[in-house]
Amino acid sequence: MKSLLRLVLFLSVIPLFASAETKLYLSPSGNDSGSGDINSPLATLEGARSKVREQIANGLSAPVTVLIRGGEYAMTETVVFSPEDSGTEAFPITYQAYEGETPVFTGGKKITGWKPVATEPKGTNAAAKGKLVSWDMPADLKGKWQITSLYNDNRLMPRAESPAYKVPESHQQDIPNAQPKDLRGYAKENKIDLLNYQGPAGRVPEGFHLCQG
Repeated sequence: MKSLLRLVLFLSVIPLFASAETKLYLSPSGNDSGSGDINSPLATLEGARSKVREQIANGLSAPVTVLIRGGEYAMTETVVFSPEDSGTEAFPITYQAYEGETPVFTGGKKITGWKPVATEPKGTNAAAKGKLVSWDMPADLKGKWQITSLYNDNRLMPRAESPAYKVPESHQQDIPNAQPKDLRGYAKENKIDLLNYQGPAGRVPEGFHLCQG
């Protein structure tokens, strides 16, 4: 009777080991040449995607979870996931933040060296007096950087604009009541800003504008 009980327990445990979850780790201090385990994390989404693709190619035998550690991940191009990156109903592939941590993926550049303005512009709002700062763009970045959005403490700053600002006719295309699908044809374009200006007459008409600069 004891032998039979041991056999039943042994057989019931096998499926649990067969479906054990595979975990890969991503960290800002990692390296894509690493193994991907918690002691040798990967550094980029591309690196994690490659590791996952290797497992898919070898045949999935367990769910795969990519755990992304907290911190900032600099991105220079879009990371594309296609059908070949999919798991199965039995063995899904999941990308998620490491418990209790907040990863941030950004294509932005950190700007340092802000200085208080020497002379505040005429008409400066009372709430802004004594709080204005400026930054001089290095000569080697002029013509390369086109700053359209500025974040401070992870918050998007309001974009200043002239009451009479107008986008050059040659650089604009109006799409009234634009929908996400309307932008598919611009996937290969570079330096396109999606702007939504609303306001009184004399400013850019209400609607979306694709501005190629």
